[in-house]
Parts: sequence; structure tokens; C-alpha cells
Amino acid sequence: MAKPVPNLIKNYPEGQLHHLFTKILTASDIKYGLTLMGQASKDYLQGFKDQVVKTILHTPALSEPVIFKSGNRTMSLCTSGWGVIVTGNGFVAGDIINCWFVYEEESRVLNLIMERVRTSANSPHLHIYHF
Repeated sequence: MAKPVPNLIKNYPEGQLHHLFTKILTASDIKYGLTLMGQASKDYLQGFKDQVVKTILHTPALSEPVIFKSGNRTMSLCTSGWGVIVTGNGFVAGDIINCWFVYEEESRVLNLIMERVRTSANSPHLHIYHF
């Protein structure tokens, strides 16, 4: 099956687009910050560990600077910018999202691209992919 591509966001930055994961948002994600998961997140983003990297999260509703944290075991988006994204997009626990990234080498900006796939994790015939 083909990897998903963004179709709701029209003006995300150009460059090599990498699909990171499809995830069901949890109450913890909504309240405390999004945990980035999956092997692709580890493969692609672990190189940013212990670095300060300008990170912008692009969604259908808005683009917002976020704080990206990469530790030994987890990578996450902190609540400050993430909370604005949650509110602006109306994300709730149970929503299913896709997340991609594009890294702009010249400007050293990590662009995360995220859009809702479904509004409920109970939708039939939906497969969650972990790349």
C-alpha cells in the first residue's frame, strides 16, 4: 500500500517529504504534548537529538512554531505551540492524524506537516501505518 501524502495542506514547504507516522491522538497527546512515534520518527529525527532546531508545524488551519524535544527514548512536541495547533484545528482524543516532515537544510528549519485523517478512531476499514 502506498504511503500517504498531504492533501489538505496546500502551502507546506518544498523538499524531500518523509512520512513519519499515522497515529490516534490520545488524551495525553492533547493535554501534555504530542509524542512522535514509529520507526520512521526514530530513523529521521533522532539526528536532531540534543540540538536546538527551529521547528514549524504546518496544519490545514495554521502554521505555528513548536518546541521539538528529542531525548534518549522519546521525541515530542511541547505543549506551548502544540496547544495552539490543537485549538486551531479542533483536534480531540481519538482523532487520527498523519505526520510528515521536510527539513530545510539551508535555513535549518524542521517542518512538520500534520493533518487529520479521521475524526474518530472507531472508523471502519482504517489501517494505521507505522513506517
